[in-house]
Amino acid sequence: MAPYAFSQPNMPKKPKSNSTQDNTVFTDCGIETPATSATEPRGSNSYATASKSFTVLSDVPWPSATYVISVQSKGQERVLALLEGEVVLKPASSRYSIHWEVVQSEGWCGLRNTSSGKYLGYSTRQGGLLVCTAERLRAWEQIEFRHRRSGGYLFIMSSGWWGTKGPVREVTLEGAGTVMLLMDGIMETPDDGAVFRFTKV
Repeated sequence: MAPYAFSQPNMPKKPKSNSTQDNTVFTDCGIETPATSATEPRGSNSYATASKSFTVLSDVPWPSATYVISVQSKGQERVLALLEGEVVLKPASSRYSIHWEVVQSEGWCGLRNTSSGKYLGYSTRQGGLLVCTAERLRAWEQIEFRHRRSGGYLFIMSSGWWGTKGPVREVTLEGAGTVMLLMDGIMETPDDGAVFRFTKV
């Protein structure tokens, strides 16, 4: 199969913050979650205050739990869906397979589609496009769910043999107009990449 041709939207760069306070807790399999709000005193309801500053509210991805995963795309919320082995972004009303289980293996997390039993990964033969064809969790299916300070998660994936990581971005196939996802080996800023929201089911 020939590599897909796709166009990628310009990704605006966020201004760098002058804040040096770090309120992140690192947990197993690359999941990062906020510990406390930067503006809330200790002992208060930090979650409620933090949620007010989040632009994307999300459940925390956790091993053995199942989620609908969505992203704001082209002015609407689209869900991560499986269509004949290809991973696409479809409207939330989509009847495609949209349930994903977080699986942990050897310190990494991955996503298993509950209908097919296959793992989310990317295809080097198709220019890094996300697919869901793997029978087990290997290097090309390993994902770090990186929490953003303004809410939501980035998907950071292993580059396989080279030991580097890259973010997942949104792309549109030329001619078809299909919104898909691409593992890109270049991460320009800490917030670079598509922003995902997890909704536990």
